[in-house]
Amino acid sequence: MIFFLLVTVLHPSPRDSSSSRIFHRQTSSSGRGSTGSSTRGLHSFRPLEEDESDLVAVKPGNLSCYTCQLDFRKKQYETNHPCLGRHDGLKVNEDFLVSCGPRDFYCRAERTEVNGVLITLVRECSNVCYYGCRPKGFGISYESCAECCTSHGCNNMYPVSSAVTSLLSFWLIVLEFFILAMKRTND
Repeated sequence: MIFFLLVTVLHPSPRDSSSSRIFHRQTSSSGRGSTGSSTRGLHSFRPLEEDESDLVAVKPGNLSCYTCQLDFRKKQYETNHPCLGRHDGLKVNEDFLVSCGPRDFYCRAERTEVNGVLITLVRECSNVCYYGCRPKGFGISYESCAECCTSHGCNNMYPVSSAVTSLLSFWLIVLEFFILAMKRTND
């Protein structure tokens, strides 16, 4: 069963700060996706169709995103690469900030790791947002995670693994139980 949600995503325009764009969010609980729906942990947003244009309040084509690609499969990892922006408080170099095309509604960042080691990082403009993590591999831990955003230059993030988020949630729950247990022993 596919659940459809109408989601409003605010997208400030340099010309009109009150404008917004409306998107349909499609996710699939079965793990099987149709065009634009989620597949194996991925979720997508798609712009509304032309017949739904009465809901759209912003003109496309004014988004700027970081656009660069890193591939460390055949070269040594560079902690200070201007596209990486991950270590020692470094940020993604402004030279990678470009104007997106008229149909690009999202800034996107996707990273791929093998056994916890970064092998690829892509920052780009995109007309469709597929976000989330896709684990793969038998014996080799292969994970690809993507994040999307809709404001200027917002894809300077490093996509976080769902495993990291789950682990943090687990330890917060353990801490909560520990605090409750301490309160009970003090009462």
